[in-house]
Amino acid sequence: MSESPTVQKRAFIEMLNPANNAQHDNGRTAGDAELSAEARLFTEIFQETGSGDVGLQIKDGPMFRCHSIVLLSRGGGFLQKVRNEGTSLPRGSPIDEPVITHESFVRSSIETRKHILKDIKYSRFSQSDFGKLGGLAGRSLALFGSGVSTRSEIAGSAGSVTRPDYFALPERYEVPYGNYEQLAEILRFIYCGSMYYFDEMPHQTEVERQDKVKSIKDIFLLADRYAIDTLFEKCLRWFHSTCCQTCGPSLFADAFFQFEHYLGKIGEKIFAERLRRVVIDTLSDRRQYRAVTKDARWSSLNVDLVEAILDSDGVAVANEDEILLLIERWNAQGDKSKEEMARLMRCYRQEPFKSDYNKKMSGPSAHRGKLLRAATNIEDIGHRKLPRSHRFKEDDMVSLVGERVPSEKEAKEAQEEFVFVLMESNRAIEAGNSLVLRKGQAALQQAPFDGPGSYKIRITLSQFREAVWPSRHKVFFGVNYGATKYFGYLCEASEYDGIFMLAQVSSAQPTARNPVPITGSTSRIEVDLALSVEAPRINGVVKCSLSVLLNNANVASDTAEISSRDLLSGSGLRLDAREAHFCRSSILTFGGRCASGALSAETMFSPPFLSE
Repeated sequence: MSESPTVQKRAFIEMLNPANNAQHDNGRTAGDAELSAEARLFTEIFQETGSGDVGLQIKDGPMFRCHSIVLLSRGGGFLQKVRNEGTSLPRGSPIDEPVITHESFVRSSIETRKHILKDIKYSRFSQSDFGKLGGLAGRSLALFGSGVSTRSEIAGSAGSVTRPDYFALPERYEVPYGNYEQLAEILRFIYCGSMYYFDEMPHQTEVERQDKVKSIKDIFLLADRYAIDTLFEKCLRWFHSTCCQTCGPSLFADAFFQFEHYLGKIGEKIFAERLRRVVIDTLSDRRQYRAVTKDARWSSLNVDLVEAILDSDGVAVANEDEILLLIERWNAQGDKSKEEMARLMRCYRQEPFKSDYNKKMSGPSAHRGKLLRAATNIEDIGHRKLPRSHRFKEDDMVSLVGERVPSEKEAKEAQEEFVFVLMESNRAIEAGNSLVLRKGQAALQQAPFDGPGSYKIRITLSQFREAVWPSRHKVFFGVNYGATKYFGYLCEASEYDGIFMLAQVSSAQPTARNPVPITGSTSRIEVDLALSVEAPRINGVVKCSLSVLLNNANVASDTAEISSRDLLSGSGLRLDAREAHFCRSSILTFGGRCASGALSAETMFSPPFLSE
């Protein structure tokens, strides 16, 4: 005789008792003993005859027979959210309706992965199709089944008798969010503490990595909607420490901007604040910092978040000049207000000379207040903090990620990422951002630009040996994407002092064309150079646009089409300035000289030498 639901539930609670579990585990193997009671119950949620007391299902999908005590103890606010926002369903399914099994649903569903089949392989033993006899015996046995009545096709339910259904559920809901696979993985995490999406798979393809990132982003949003704090925290840890290593910088950048978008969608205030801190802290790793700040979507971030990132002590900048570079990248389109730019400029922390800094930090504390009050206006800013360590927050990264501390060589290489090299006859002479160029020399950025995006740089050309720019002096600056492939502008003085002429030149048409006048001083010119690179088209063509801006106004613009092979697997794009006579070339960003950072993300160009 079958036991009542109350007896079954009492037995189930006793089974979850740790004292009883210890007695039961004496006869098990070591591997079985490691599984918790909740994990051993996970396969029962797929069975129609399982011991669960809460039914959960998606619309037109099979039902999971879950255990309320497990959902309440390990699921955070999951069950309460389902009760409040889910659709209440009848306790039991009508006997004349077809039963949708988990196995048949997974096999017929296109969007559901088949890995769930290994978890439901034992559920078939509870299905009526596998347990009943055929013929008359099978039809006669159906009369004694649980919940079966004596109704007939002719008389219907009139005068029929229904036996008590011992497998009816106290609660049954249609979940408000997610599909079948996501619900199954959430329940797996609640019962077993693991999830298929977080498993490390060797030799994953790019498509598989993209699908993994997308799945975890969707699960992250569901963790907030169902108030599962443990799952929410696990997704944040994966995003902070594992995503970039396993999926690559490109997919990490996609995840970063998606998580940033979720900041406005998170309902729980505690979750939103936690997500905000993690989003900011991810940029304490240099590799992740480069992946995000080089992306064209950097300019679309909210000013509040950008200010928090730039004002963070742990942001992975090699020096304070990179802060100015990031501000310039954020305003690459020139659409930000002065108030927003002023807020970001306050994030710049002046790096004092060591002698001055030691003088301030040494001596009795009674004199420190006078020293600080005598500081410059920049140092008098109320929110000013101590200079950054520029160590990329190694200690925190070691504790959270388990990575080794970057060596001094690696830190030096990170600082030299934006340095320009003075070249002559294919030989590097010197590196920096303020270079003296002579005839036959070029200032070339070290790292090529190999992806789509929008980038902006300020260039200052000055004739320091003569009071007036000589008419014979011509300077080229533009884009190089091969040994003899280039496009850009040729700058020379006009007949009038302080007026210069910019003409378009390219490897396809070396003759100067479309000259436009721009203003400067008698021996100096300062312009902004903006490069826009589109994504490769299906025919392998990449469209590039190079513009010259003066006082935030576009004075010259030129477009060129290059092959995607040159951009992705070839020499890439590089910014370059070539000289015919003595000239000082300074790469500036946001009006101040940038000692170790110039162009937005790995950019610089170089054509053959052009002279009069």
